[in-house]
Amino acid sequence: MKFFFATLLASSFALAQTMAIEEYEPKSTLVVPQHPVTRAKYPFIDVHNHQSWCLKPECVDKLVSDMDALNLA
Repeated sequence: MKFFFATLLASSFALAQTMAIEEYEPKSTLVVPQHPVTRAKYPFIDVHNHQSWCLKPECVDKLVSDMDALNLA
């Protein structure tokens, strides 16, 4: 009889602990030094892009300055 109640208790506890994948938000405990890279060490070439949304001179100038800041050739 004790086994039955223990099993019943364990299964009801397991049901109470269920969670949908959408609710799962684990907190990271990883602590490492950060070294953000904001500019490529060597020039690189973007072989695929979609930049036709704005062809005004000011848009193109902004795009070129942003590309230069990344070291995009």
